Amino acid sequence: MDKISNQFGNRFKISTFGESHSKAIGVLIDGVQPNIIFDEDLIKKLLKERKTALSKYTSSRVEADDIEILSGVFDGKTIGTPIVAIIRNIGHNSSDYDSLKNVFRPSHADYTFFKKYGIRDYRGGGRASARETAARVIPGALAIKLLEEREIKIDSKVIRIGELFCKTGLIFDFEVDSYLKNLNGDSIGCIIETTISGVSAGVGDPVFEKLNGILSKAIFSIPAVKGVEFGDGFMFGFQKGSQSNDEMDKNGFLSNHAGGINGGVSNGNDIIIKIAFRGASSIPFEQKTVDIFNNEINIKIGGRHDSFFGFRVIPVINSMCAITLWDAILDQNKIGLEFNSIEKNVDNFVDNSKKFYSNRLKQLREEILDCDIDIFQTISYRFEIAKKISDIKKEYKLDVTDSKRESYLKNIVKELNLEEISDIFIDDFYELIFKYSKMIQKNSMESL
Repeated sequence: MDKISNQFGNRFKISTFGESHSKAIGVLIDGVQPNIIFDEDLIKKLLKERKTALSKYTSSRVEADDIEILSGVFDGKTIGTPIVAIIRNIGHNSSDYDSLKNVFRPSHADYTFFKKYGIRDYRGGGRASARETAARVIPGALAIKLLEEREIKIDSKVIRIGELFCKTGLIFDFEVDSYLKNLNGDSIGCIIETTISGVSAGVGDPVFEKLNGILSKAIFSIPAVKGVEFGDGFMFGFQKGSQSNDEMDKNGFLSNHAGGINGGVSNGNDIIIKIAFRGASSIPFEQKTVDIFNNEINIKIGGRHDSFFGFRVIPVINSMCAITLWDAILDQNKIGLEFNSIEKNVDNFVDNSKKFYSNRLKQLREEILDCDIDIFQTISYRFEIAKKISDIKKEYKLDVTDSKRESYLKNIVKELNLEEISDIFIDDFYELIFKYSKMIQKNSMESL
């Protein structure tokens, strides 16, 4: 039977449904073994990471993204039957699109969908909207958990925004923030690098089911993707074979130009993927287009849109890579055939649960370390700025202490209402920061 385009996978199968402004979006997941922990916390975490309205550069559309599990899960575990989950759309504003009912927006799917189906849902992009990707995070989280049990980790980061190369890939990176401020309402594309580590050699198939082929298909299904490369990618077109070959010794490969895949099959190296995203198509500038009657017109798109979505697309990339890889592993090892008795099923569940929590603890500790490094790098940058401020204060004979400024900073942070951070913590934190900033400024002013 022909595969329908809304379905993905062979053994671990997903089907998504819903449009940007429909009552809900959702997913049907089939091929899931019983007694797998259904980690709703991980799903919520990924959904939160892809949310809109997290920064001034993303759409202001606010969605609760609460998951409703309709079937396939009982007492926090899968039961082996199809899992159906939905996320209701509550933050859409369809009236924003009334003026676009008969108009094709430049570089959107409006024109191509109309040509294919003879009808289209013009509200927010309909089925072509990035809103649909929220449903993919649900099976993505399940696949990520299953891969983590086998010590396979997927990590993605923004490495380029327009002409800016990112050092950290953090949304609070000062250079990134400064760059995005200069967009003046325009949108910008980016490149994201994904690293999949821990995949043993032998996953994937030659010819039509190559691992890089099915990963590319999964990634290209994400809206706004315009380019995918593995390892050195397009650089191979400029290299000699002596430069691009990955030599080996008894301990393995001496390089990874191929990006972890040879002949469509994993070779045991990290799988390295670079993904190019175009800037969001909806921009608040007047543009030329045509309507459904082929009349030439000028339009200016209003509504709520992203000027930069690179950071919030990361959980979608990780989800699609995890779904693809888990499906390929199932196909490689025929894992589903191993669950042929209740006793073995229970034993595997207990062993896998212990391994999952051990790996999860390790992963969380690594995330804490990354956070700590980012925190101290940011504080170091703050102290550098404090030194520059001391020059100005000395020149204009200003006091080191500025109580009004200190109160202003604390109040701004308190108004963010950050989870798990109390006002007491903010006061204590700033007391320490101000103490060392003053010390740095005094020392700097005395040395000038």
